[in-house]
Amino acid sequence: MNVTAKDILSIPAFKMVFELKKFEHRLAHFVEWTNKGGQLSASHVIKLLLQEYLKYRGISMGRRTVCYDFAWAVLEISPELWSNDEKQSGFCIMGDHLTDYFPDYIESPDDDVAILNVGEYVSGAFNILDEDIDQDDLRAAFSYAMYVFMNSQDWDDLDSIEVCLEENDA
Repeated sequence: MNVTAKDILSIPAFKMVFELKKFEHRLAHFVEWTNKGGQLSASHVIKLLLQEYLKYRGISMGRRTVCYDFAWAVLEISPELWSNDEKQSGFCIMGDHLTDYFPDYIESPDDDVAILNVGEYVSGAFNILDEDIDQDDLRAAFSYAMYVFMNSQDWDDLDSIEVCLEENDA
């Protein structure tokens, strides 16, 4: 995989983020980490993100949602990991794969996820990158999955990005 800055900036949400003074210096690093993550197996990326999802169990629904949905985006483009039923339907269900990665997983009300707007995803994702990720392979997996997720969505609420990022600065 060879994602360039041009590829990243072709995604409207990323273009908006990386044109902000606060983030413009981060583009080259994000490209680097995205490419490193693209070299990892899809299964490894998903497992790392689901570990983060479970880490936020009962703590932060927003962060849990970001990790879960980013893992789902990678699963979505990796049909080799889908069950036969998913292949037949053409649709994968992330929740059905949790026990593939964590055999002792038992569903809990603390596992709920939310519906987020693009600003909440971007703000939440950069907060996770800045505050919670100190392992290189996790940073790479997370950056790659963020790229995959943002590239797969057609957002109509791009104005929410600046609002959410400003709220985080308050």
